[in-house]
Amino acid sequence: MKKENDSNPSEEQLDYAAQNCLIKIIHLMPHVDAHLDSMLFIHKPLNYANIPYRDLTNIETKKVSLAKLIEKLNVETSIRYQRTPEDTYCNVYAYDYCLHAKVYLPTIWWTEESLKKIEAGEDVDIIYPVTVDHIYSSAIHDWFKRWGHCFGLGYFPIQNFPKMLPSSVS
Repeated sequence: MKKENDSNPSEEQLDYAAQNCLIKIIHLMPHVDAHLDSMLFIHKPLNYANIPYRDLTNIETKKVSLAKLIEKLNVETSIRYQRTPEDTYCNVYAYDYCLHAKVYLPTIWWTEESLKKIEAGEDVDIIYPVTVDHIYSSAIHDWFKRWGHCFGLGYFPIQNFPKMLPSSVS
């Protein structure tokens, strides 16, 4: 028996979903104290003007600008991303990287109550932690499956991954 999640949506279905999705990208405003050398306000975008964004001019500028971004964020030494006994902060690094690479990845997401209102056509203000709250790394997988299509992001089940690799790799 074929399970519902055994088949992937077609390109046409994904395009339609992205164009008709009522859910929009959300970010909190940067905070003056959100820095690489601090664990404060890690749910907010960094407040550094000198962190480079991906340069979309051509493939070479993309490579160079992303390498500069990786160097600047410096995951190995930046306090913002360091593991504590209680938690890891890989999702914070991923968010910072994606934000500056001009790719959407949430660090906050709508509460279920807010999503119901939005899908019913209501306007909902971004109020942390009332209408939006943290989305932790353990929930990103489910977020991609449920909402990724709204932002042009596909979901690829792990069993399909070997089929996506060039024959020289698989």
